[in-house]
Amino acid sequence: MEITKIHINYPGQHAALAALRDEDYLQRSTDLLRRNIAHLRETVDRIDGITMPVQPQYGFCTVLDVAESGATAQELTVSLLARGIAVIPGDGLGDVGADRYIRLNYSSPDINAFEQRRAALPDAIAEAASGRWADQVDDFFARADTARGNTIRTSLAQRTSNNGNAQTNDPDVEEHACGLQRFLARLLQRKMAGAAYCRACTSC
Repeated sequence: MEITKIHINYPGQHAALAALRDEDYLQRSTDLLRRNIAHLRETVDRIDGITMPVQPQYGFCTVLDVAESGATAQELTVSLLARGIAVIPGDGLGDVGADRYIRLNYSSPDINAFEQRRAALPDAIAEAASGRWADQVDDFFARADTARGNTIRTSLAQRTSNNGNAQTNDPDVEEHACGLQRFLARLLQRKMAGAAYCRACTSC
């Protein structure tokens, strides 16, 4: 457990054991996850620029490939965050596909959360592809100065040079800009202090 830095307390372990012994609970959980992943697959099928490269058979997380969306995973992560939706970009999971994958959790029992994500994705993708968050993302990785971050900066620079860097001025989104910039700054401070990256929207 020390290797992974994951610690589960004793009450939590006993609660997990009780859940695994409850067949009704397991069936309800299985049905819930199947409903949610089916909803997510339908969402992906409806929206251009994103795919689900791996179809999960177990667990409660999956990844989407956003490489054809015209935005990096980091830009889309921030654009979704501006709309109250949290995902984890690929750079938080390793070097492979760091700028093209986002990780989603599909365990919520609230189907409205999935409807919200479905409704928000097209506008979030369009905004991210417009370059709205390119400067903020680039600035974050420039200050972090990591090998992985520099690779993402290169990818971001290539995309913006090819597509231009026009930015949207949607007032409903603009109001989030300052808060998101402060959020990114706090992430950098945590990183520089040696905090482990797990739930943030940029790289460790």
